[in-house]
Amino acid sequence: MDALNQALAAAKALRAVTVAQVLEWALLPACVFAVFGVQRLVKTGDTLWYQKVAKPAWHPPNWMFPVMWIPLKLMQSVALWIAALALLNGTATLEKALFALGTFGLQSFLGVWWNVVFFGQKRIPESVPWMLGLWTSLVLCTGAMYNVDALAGKLVAPTIGWVSVATALNVAIARLNPGGVPAPTEAERAAYKKDRDREDTEKRRQEAAKAEGRSKEEARKKWQKAMAASKAAKAQ
Repeated sequence: MDALNQALAAAKALRAVTVAQVLEWALLPACVFAVFGVQRLVKTGDTLWYQKVAKPAWHPPNWMFPVMWIPLKLMQSVALWIAALALLNGTATLEKALFALGTFGLQSFLGVWWNVVFFGQKRIPESVPWMLGLWTSLVLCTGAMYNVDALAGKLVAPTIGWVSVATALNVAIARLNPGGVPAPTEAERAAYKKDRDREDTEKRRQEAAKAEGRSKEEARKKWQKAMAASKAAKAQ
């Protein structure tokens, strides 16, 4: 009887551990959703307006921004997950864990608010202090995360480098556009949309022509292969 009770107790303990592990891993996608989802709270980017903004010669190509931000946000998500687990499991003191999570929330808010000021309100000079605040909060967040878990701090740290580039770019753009840049008119937006639609239509036409050309080439090769096989059969 004692052996049976011990076996049941062991099974319950194992089930409890398994459930806890499942919950811990389930927290990871929640952190990813939180980090990426917060950026969707506000409209970011205005392609037509940004084209009108004067930029320094060293401005990175537009494709580089998502290429850089996506892996950085993924690393931030894992760092947030590690800090959350440290709080739940008690592997860090309550004060350290809460401070790390608090600074993480602060830098997330400042990143979103910079987008509101720069792209939403189109107030270029006024966006610089918010960018400096974002950079400062990232430094604080990196240190706070490192105090909770060294890996968490190392995962946040690379963002400082990219935001340093973004800060220098923000300052340079503010100097080149001291009076700001007005939002495009409805007529400009309509013309821009018309041009984009025309470009998309032409792109689809070219792709269709290429596909048709490939189909004809494949048909020609099949015909040549069939003719060659037919001649070979007659020769025999």
